[in-house]
Amino acid sequence: MKTLIVAPEICSPWTEGRKNFVRDLVDWLWSHEQLFVLTSRPAHEYSSFPCEHRILCCRWKPQHLLSILRNLSSIIKDNHPEIVCHFPYGTFRRYYGLANKSYMASVDRICSRNGVPCLTIMYSIDASVSPGQLDRLVSHLVLGERDNWHGDVIDPGLRFDHWPALNLKSTGPPTVLFMAGMHQQNKNRVDHVLKVRGLDLLLKTGAILAKDGVRLIIASPLFENLTFRKYVLNSKSNSWPENAVKFESVVTVPEIFSHVDLFVFPYSKQIQHFIPTSVRESMSASVPVVIPDFALFKALIKDGETGFVFKSGNHRSLAEKIQQALTDRQRLRQIGEASRQYARTRWSIERSAQQLRILAQRVIRATEL
Repeated sequence: MKTLIVAPEICSPWTEGRKNFVRDLVDWLWSHEQLFVLTSRPAHEYSSFPCEHRILCCRWKPQHLLSILRNLSSIIKDNHPEIVCHFPYGTFRRYYGLANKSYMASVDRICSRNGVPCLTIMYSIDASVSPGQLDRLVSHLVLGERDNWHGDVIDPGLRFDHWPALNLKSTGPPTVLFMAGMHQQNKNRVDHVLKVRGLDLLLKTGAILAKDGVRLIIASPLFENLTFRKYVLNSKSNSWPENAVKFESVVTVPEIFSHVDLFVFPYSKQIQHFIPTSVRESMSASVPVVIPDFALFKALIKDGETGFVFKSGNHRSLAEKIQQALTDRQRLRQIGEASRQYARTRWSIERSAQQLRILAQRVIRATEL
């Protein structure tokens, strides 16, 4: 099967789930399929692929979309793919939505005009648009599995073949991890981590947890900046003593999980579609996750069996779940192993690739009829 992968900005820094998913999918598929990749990158970043590819260098954000639209038709004519797999951005708020929806529909139309079916595969969708609205824009919308989606499904997988064996934490003070892949060095991104990614909520638990000797690791490329570290510590929400908090700006996955007992994902905003990479990574490393009770995350974790679920927006509920989890380390290890088995079965890159291949072949056959 000849497949064309189209996705803007699959390049460094490799801190975002969509980028890593496409990169890992390409690494798996290229030895099984005839593959060509069309992507873009900012002038100061890098990207490379093991298969044939075209990487478009862009100086400003809209150019990532426009350059792909300008090059797509010629790439199709030169390479004669049987199917196009398109991985758009998942942001649709304000003017981003107008641009992204127009871009998605345009990619689908260009493929149709060139006689090639197009799968539009969404890694995430923010709260500004519904899957139903996007489904009307393109011919084949694909999401990860979710309760209220009855269309085509490809679950975003992870590569485990390069993961080293981990020595899980069994001694020392109980430690929880917060992690966000934001790398843009500006205050707005720090505020996003605080308000949307939920760090604010976790900061409020310090007065309850620190007295039990709990330590907190806050990991994000943002916190290479000392000013941003102080900004977080001086937040009115923060009740952790400074000596109980450690910032990390550069971490390696999965090694970071060998230093912690729990991973906390206190997301504070309900969005349409999102299967967090960090949650899947933590579960795959046998470190249980504490996550809010949004319907969005319902299928990820069974409370008390493969992780812990707290009442969204409630810092006391979050603190209680963390205390409950840390009370019995033997039980915590059992839950971690259950989460690992579930995650590695459901979210392997091999499974994602097989889902894509089966779906692509079905769509190709339907187009030929």
